[in-house]
Amino acid sequence: MFPNDISKAAGFIEMVAGIGLVLGPVIGSPLYKWGGFPTSFYFCCAYYVLTIPLLYLCVPSTVETEKQVER
Repeated sequence: MFPNDISKAAGFIEMVAGIGLVLGPVIGSPLYKWGGFPTSFYFCCAYYVLTIPLLYLCVPSTVETEKQVER
């Protein structure tokens, strides 16, 4: 998807993974205490559903990427 910026894409993925490892317990613990075991899964599901439109706008389509590679 990012042929010209592989290092930036890998760095961004590592950064987001690190943030998730730090914030997961910080957010998950209060959710578990407040609503029990299933609450954290409901929260994650709602978060994923709400971020789908943002990802759709941010990630380039494969057609655009192929046109950039041909240049």
